Amino acid sequence: MRKIIIFLLLFFPLTTFSQNSLDNWAKTKENELSSKDDDVQIYPLSEADNKLVVSDFIDFTALTSEQIFVNALLYAIDAGVQQKENIESIDCATKRFVVKQRIESTHEVDVAYKCSTRFQVAEDNLSFLSFDIVYESKNIFKELKDTPFEKLDTKKKPNQKTYIDEFISGNYLFLSRMFKFIQTNQYDPITHWEDIL
Repeated sequence: MRKIIIFLLLFFPLTTFSQNSLDNWAKTKENELSSKDDDVQIYPLSEADNKLVVSDFIDFTALTSEQIFVNALLYAIDAGVQQKENIESIDCATKRFVVKQRIESTHEVDVAYKCSTRFQVAEDNLSFLSFDIVYESKNIFKELKDTPFEKLDTKKKPNQKTYIDEFISGNYLFLSRMFKFIQTNQYDPITHWEDIL
């Protein structure tokens, strides 16, 4: 829980919120998260090559690299059927794949967040990088419009901060469910990757 508070204090002073509203927001988020799980790991946005991304790695010391890769891929395929994620590419030799995610807004109708997430297994670690993050909404002509996160301006439009929060929350939900699935799923050995793909 302390990690979350430290993250909030380090990441969000860059916004134009007053310290008082930031404190209230942090306390609200802390209460929401602590009621769900005491070991919550939030994956914040960071900047890489002038783009906003989410990246980290997870250590699965009790699993082999094949178990991690297969379970991550199985989860992404299953989630794709349920939540419109698509597998963009798979490389079994390097244990790497890319997922196209779509996270529906829970606050607004006709709003969603999209990104691609690259997963890579190396030994007992799974690294991920979410990139090309966009806010999708309908314009006044009811046409879909994608706005890259880099173009959001929380200084001029403070309500856009909710877009960032909602994306971080939705992306966290997808990732945390995947990580739990990786740790618990048992599967039959796969020996014929070329035939499957």
